Amino acid sequence: MTRLQAWRGLIAIALLCTAGIAFAQAPAKELKDLLAGAWTLVSIHNVRADGTKYELFGPNAKGMLIFDGSGHFALHVTRAGRPMFASPKIA
Repeated sequence: MTRLQAWRGLIAIALLCTAGIAFAQAPAKELKDLLAGAWTLVSIHNVRADGTKYELFGPNAKGMLIFDGSGHFALHVTRAGRPMFASPKIA
């Protein structure tokens, strides 16, 4: 094997390795795909004009935020300890 053939072999291996690395990387996901799904509220704080923070829904507010893949969303926030309906039958 001559030096020229050895160099050609090394160059071919290097090109194949770099091409494999490029194809192995997954395309970056869009933000809408990363956010799609249901999210649980952890905390919610509002800020007044003077900079003080307050909890509009009280301490330990409950909530959920749902995003779909097309950009639509639903948000539900309530106070903790909210009483149940008077009737067990919800129409």
